[in-house]
Amino acid sequence: MRKYLRQGMTIVVVFATIVWSIGISALLPTMVRAVDVTVSGPTDLLPSAGMMMPANSMDAVVMKFSLNKTAGGSETLSNVTVTVTSTQPTNNATLSGHIANLSVFKDSNANNYFDPESDLVAGAQTTVNIGSATTITTGSNNSLASDGALPTTFFVTIRTGAGWTTGDSVDMSMAADGIATSANS
Repeated sequence: MRKYLRQGMTIVVVFATIVWSIGISALLPTMVRAVDVTVSGPTDLLPSAGMMMPANSMDAVVMKFSLNKTAGGSETLSNVTVTVTSTQPTNNATLSGHIANLSVFKDSNANNYFDPESDLVAGAQTTVNIGSATTITTGSNNSLASDGALPTTFFVTIRTGAGWTTGDSVDMSMAADGIATSANS
C-alpha cells in the first residue's frame, strides 16, 4: 500500500512541476497564429523598495520581463511603453530634463541578471515624458529565442542626467499592453 501511495505522490509532484514550469496557460486552448508570444511575469519591478541614484548615473534596472515565442516564424520585440510619474519635484518639465534616458537591454547571456558590460542595448529614448507614456523603440538586439528555447529576458533601465538631485523621485509603471512585438504591433 505504501509503495502505491509513494508512486502516486511522485506522479502528482511530477505533474505539478511540469504544470508550474510551463504555466497553467499551456493547458488551455489558444488561438492559432503564425507566431505566438507570451510574456512571463507580470513584469517584475526591481528593486521593489526603490533605490537612491546619483546624478549622471549608469543604467539602473527598474523592470524586467521575459518573452517566449512558442510557435513558428521569427519574432522581435518592437517597443516597450512605460509611464514615469513624478513624486518629487512636482514640476514635470523640470524632472524630465533630469533623466538622461530610458533604455531596453536584451539579456545576451540568458542568465536572467542585468550585466551592463555584456547585455545588449535593444533601444533607448532620450525624451522622457513625465506623467504620460514614453515609448522605447527597439531596433536592434530584439529578436526572441527560437521555439522551445528559454524565454528571452529584457530589462528596462533608467539613467539620470546631470540635473538629477537628491530630492528627485520617480515611479515607473507599464500598462498591460506596454510590450509590443512584431506579431502584435
